[in-house]
Amino acid sequence: MIQDLSRDEVDRIMNTLKKEKEALVRVRALIPMQLHLFHQILVQQESLEAGQNEIGQWLDEAEALIASHSLAAGKEPVQAQLDKHKTFFSRTLYYKSMLESKNKVFRSIVKSVDHNEGIDTGDLKLRMAQLNERFIRVTQLAQQWELKLQEGIRCWHNFRENERIITEWLQKAEKLIAERHIDTKQTVESHKNFFEKVNEKWIQDLVNSAQDLRNCLPYEQHPPVDAAVGRLQAKWKVEYITKGHAARNYSGFNGGSGNVK
Repeated sequence: MIQDLSRDEVDRIMNTLKKEKEALVRVRALIPMQLHLFHQILVQQESLEAGQNEIGQWLDEAEALIASHSLAAGKEPVQAQLDKHKTFFSRTLYYKSMLESKNKVFRSIVKSVDHNEGIDTGDLKLRMAQLNERFIRVTQLAQQWELKLQEGIRCWHNFRENERIITEWLQKAEKLIAERHIDTKQTVESHKNFFEKVNEKWIQDLVNSAQDLRNCLPYEQHPPVDAAVGRLQAKWKVEYITKGHAARNYSGFNGGSGNVK
């Protein structure tokens, strides 16, 4: 070809061959570096995916636990739920630390391949963003439910305590009223004192605690609470207002016997 070409054409061809050879040398030099880089990225990606899977599984379990919570069963079951809730979410900081670590790995991968043509990191970025958003949403919901469970325990405790006080008083009132023979002045005074010392605020405390409890519960779980309050209010009206009034005003002691109906 040299014999058939001019000197200028030969020089041009030789310069082109020289440039192509230099480019090939540079590519050959970059191959080991790129292989090392891609090996590092592969290790990082495997670590990232393993961490994402572990965090995702924990979030699955967290969502299932939260979905199982209910305030309707009473103080003891709600307390058991709160204990289980706290135990499970005691590992939140561990998984938060893991998530922060995987975010660093993710950013390192993106930075390493960001200037390489033909490498699409869109799916990687989307999955990481979804995991971060889900972690924030679940942990915030867990904090809200811990407060709800604590409030539920408080409401159930107050309601049951007020219910117990009134129930015990009504049982004793029914027992006293059922006594047909009152044959001593001391017995008469005992009956009168019992009904005079009753705290009329008890029934209002019951109503207030029931309202607090209803505020904790969904609407469909209100009827049992309303029924319990209505039943005690009705008995209170009969035993305290009606029969109790008669007992407080009883003055039939005649030295031998008396009757309270």
